[in-house]
Amino acid sequence: MPGPGPKIPISIGGWTWPIWAPDGRAVFYGSDGRLMRRTIETEPEVRLGSPEVLFDLGGYELGAADLRRQFDVAANGERFLLLQAQAAGQLDADAPPPRITVVLNWFEELKRLVPVD
Repeated sequence: MPGPGPKIPISIGGWTWPIWAPDGRAVFYGSDGRLMRRTIETEPEVRLGSPEVLFDLGGYELGAADLRRQFDVAANGERFLLLQAQAAGQLDADAPPPRITVVLNWFEELKRLVPVD
């Protein structure tokens, strides 16, 4: 952050796609095919916890060239949503891109379609 004090590296070995924990007390990032967490305390001074391996990323990747956000963390900091990489043989150049349909007010629509009398 801008301001007085020294710069403190989070990872010396490199990292990708850092995301702050919702409570601001940790940062999650990819490193060497693993998802990592590093706790951060700011009071009375900045102190970093040891890097913690959360899990192996396996078939997931956190560094695609299109620069989209590759993962997210739940509000409790315990669950993650990741994009799964496709194998090169599975790609179909003529296929439309995948879609996500978001339905708002679905309960009201359900009540309209299936009235309870």
